[in-house]
Amino acid sequence: MSYGKLMGRAALLLLLALVSTAGSGAAQCCRPTLGVDEVVAGAGGNAVLRGPWVTTAWRKPLPRLALFTLGSFTYERFVDHSGWNASDFNQRLASYLVTEAAVAGVHWFRARAARRRAAARALALQRGDPCTSPPLTWEIPKTCTGQLRR
Repeated sequence: MSYGKLMGRAALLLLLALVSTAGSGAAQCCRPTLGVDEVVAGAGGNAVLRGPWVTTAWRKPLPRLALFTLGSFTYERFVDHSGWNASDFNQRLASYLVTEAAVAGVHWFRARAARRRAAARALALQRGDPCTSPPLTWEIPKTCTGQLRR
């Protein structure tokens, strides 16, 4: 899956989550909070800070974390109507970190699979397997009887 498709799906999921948890300001004071909005804010903040609108230097993990933490602290301290609530801040930060770990895990598994494919291709070329062609070669060997994988 390409980066654009992945970001498009993440943005769609974020939008759906935000719309489903939205309510009027007057209604929010009286309903019990489940903490879902803080979890969505943490995951959404991670997704937003990974976008192409953020410069490359700020898309690295530590600057992203610093920017998110500063923004979350500023929101909780100066914007939130209920005032400072350490629980909200901690839920948002934990959600950000879990999302960061999940994305890093997906990247790690993809890189691992790519390394395995490259090693298998190199081993097949080393053995002289006629059904394995080098990368970017579109010639099909005449002696190959099985299916080719691309």
